[in-house]
Amino acid sequence: MRKVKKFTKQIDNLHKKVELLHKKVDLEKAKMDAGKMTKADFHNAKTKIAAKERTIWSQIRHLEKLRVKRERYLKDKQAEKAAEKDKKQEEKDKKAAEEGK
Repeated sequence: MRKVKKFTKQIDNLHKKVELLHKKVDLEKAKMDAGKMTKADFHNAKTKIAAKERTIWSQIRHLEKLRVKRERYLKDKQAEKAAEKDKKQEEKDKKAAEEGK
């Protein structure tokens, strides 16, 4: 369960980084609108920011896959334990029924 929480926290932090990149694009656009930056410079800055954003999204996808795999593993493990417990209970009931005869 700790790993799932860890992955979730990392994913949330990466989403915050993406939001910061969006704010950065808005600031660059404001500079361009104010005349402090040319359209070409804005385009170059936007392209660099978009590349960073793509790498962050790939990291998010990777962590999401890891989190889902871990959740599935824990769910299967829990189901396996429940099935084992039911099997033991059936054996006890069967044994008790034989002794009661």
